[in-house]
Amino acid sequence: MYEKINGLHKRAEEGDDFAKGELAQKFRPLIISSMKKYYFNGREFEDLLQEGYEVILKGIEDFDPKRGVNFPGYIKTILKFHYLNKLKKQSYAISLDHPVGEEENMTLMDTLESQVNIEEDFIDKEVNYQLYSALDNLTDRQRQVILLFYIENLSLSQIADDLGIAYRTVINIKVQAIEKLRKTIVNNPF
Repeated sequence: MYEKINGLHKRAEEGDDFAKGELAQKFRPLIISSMKKYYFNGREFEDLLQEGYEVILKGIEDFDPKRGVNFPGYIKTILKFHYLNKLKKQSYAISLDHPVGEEENMTLMDTLESQVNIEEDFIDKEVNYQLYSALDNLTDRQRQVILLFYIENLSLSQIADDLGIAYRTVINIKVQAIEKLRKTIVNNPF
């Protein structure tokens, strides 16, 4: 498979538009996987997919094999950082025209009151609601470890002592719980 991708990359680098398109299609699953993992908004699926194709086309031009990285690894990395940067920018900028509430015609701008930051309050409530809903998907032990670590600020070794389990078991439970939370939140964006 790598040989075929490397061959397509070589042809695409030489200006073969068909090879560029075929290469972009080969990476479609990676684009979708990166979107879901690092920045997923179902309402923007097509736009995010197109951005992924653009990242790949730019990556074809920018790839330097002298850096000791294979082409698929390079594409995976630049897709990851593209979507992470998009997430970072999005967390700072939410449109005041964003619809809120039960009524579709009500926006954040409609709800603004003087000296009250409704936008931050709205985001905090949505994030908290989403997080608490996701906690319901954890096992009792996973929920207990997450709450002790993040809410009670106990160290992993303190949690292991309190629960009477091995330190490594606490680490495994925490990792599994975070992964389950991440998947729940990514698959159910607000």
